[in-house]
Amino acid sequence: MGTCALLRYLLSIVLALVAACSVGCGSRDGGTGVTPSPAAGPPTVAVAAGEPPLGAARRDAARHGGVAADAVVLKSVQPAGWDGCLGISVPQQPCSQLFVAGEVALFAAGGQEYRYHIAGSQVLGPVDPAHATDGSPVPPEDAPDLDGALAAYAADDFAIANHLDARTVTVIAAWPASSDGTALVRVRAAAGEAVYALAPATGITKQAGTGALAQPPPEIASVGLAMRQELARIQDTDVASISVLSYHPRTWPNGCAGLEQPGVVCAQVVTPGFSAMLSDARGKTYEFRGSGQHFGLVSP
Repeated sequence: MGTCALLRYLLSIVLALVAACSVGCGSRDGGTGVTPSPAAGPPTVAVAAGEPPLGAARRDAARHGGVAADAVVLKSVQPAGWDGCLGISVPQQPCSQLFVAGEVALFAAGGQEYRYHIAGSQVLGPVDPAHATDGSPVPPEDAPDLDGALAAYAADDFAIANHLDARTVTVIAAWPASSDGTALVRVRAAAGEAVYALAPATGITKQAGTGALAQPPPEIASVGLAMRQELARIQDTDVASISVLSYHPRTWPNGCAGLEQPGVVCAQVVTPGFSAMLSDARGKTYEFRGSGQHFGLVSP
């Protein structure tokens, strides 16, 4: 083979390789990796151990908006029920028909809005609203604990604002503030304390540390501390690492106050009480139920 023929042959191989890469390799974003195709759906946001899912979504929104995390505003968190694809339409992608309860979170960062779909520790986003659904109503028994999710986010917010390790911030009390669904939480760390108002429709608002609403009712503060101490005993850890994420008044149908056990007869009398969600330093949640100062752990 002559020199010219050999060069033409080698050139044809190079052109073929370039053409194949243009089809199979995709375009690249700044040399950092392959840009996801819109048809592939939104990426999964990594959630670090012990990090609240809303906090992970916030940091992702900050990255997309080109701003610091403390400049991101949580605008709303709403419950949603979906199939296994979390309400996101992806062409030719089969979805499990198992009902999944979660929430839709909307953030503002750098003049843009970013939407995330969250179910447990799974966070997808930013989500294109044109290819997503708000989902179906969630039955009360499956509804996510939005107060708990927002309380964990409030602790994370306090850590960001004060340049702290989030694991050193504890939610020491949670209590309902009014009948409109707003709740309050008090967070504590070495840097001090703060009270946040939690409202799913409008996110969180930092409150002053004084005033009538800044202190939980004594009975709630007392049982909240007792539950934290009990979970710390079970976990063999410091009570400072245990948070009370939510406290919801409940009316129980019998005297067992949500703590029914096989073989135990419950007094057939309607009993006012509560359910509460606590968490440990790893972010694992635990449900307590009870009435007055009588309570028990029902599920991790």
